[in-house]
Amino acid sequence: MRIHALEARQFRNLEEVLIEPHPRFNVLSGDNGQGKTNLLEAIYLLGTLRSFRAGKTEEMVRFGVPQALVRARVEKLETQRLLEVALAPGHKHARVDGKGARASDYFGGFNVVLFAPEDLRLPKGAPAGRRRFMDRAVWNAHPAYLGEVQTYEKVLRSRNAVLRDGGAAQMLEFYDEQLARAAVA
Repeated sequence: MRIHALEARQFRNLEEVLIEPHPRFNVLSGDNGQGKTNLLEAIYLLGTLRSFRAGKTEEMVRFGVPQALVRARVEKLETQRLLEVALAPGHKHARVDGKGARASDYFGGFNVVLFAPEDLRLPKGAPAGRRRFMDRAVWNAHPAYLGEVQTYEKVLRSRNAVLRDGGAAQMLEFYDEQLARAAVA
């Protein structure tokens, strides 16, 4: 897997950056606040459709501009693709080779691994964090798994709402059955 070229426009403090990394080894150096981590975040965004730092898309758009764009020409298994993520406050739009892509179609084309200091809390932290970590790892290798996880989470939310509202036992049985089927997948 390789990045042939990476472009970031109006992404965080990166006004307009175009890099063509060396195929074997690259070093990012510079003073604090110059955009080294922002460049890594742009690469992570292309691989995962999310930030490892920001909770909202508007945090990734350069202050004072309406939108940001991150794109890269990548190669995996001798196939080159153009991945793009356009960001606007509250909106994220992914494209593969110029065509709009759903998240389930997007994953698997470019895999990234991030190791950050907060990852040291994963083994001792809440089980939900470990499940989220494992889910993301699996759907990078098997993109269809994303849809299965989304179905499970949707049924779980509905079941929990029935429990919260003191719903009928019949509804709870229905959701338990659906939840069990989704969990098996």
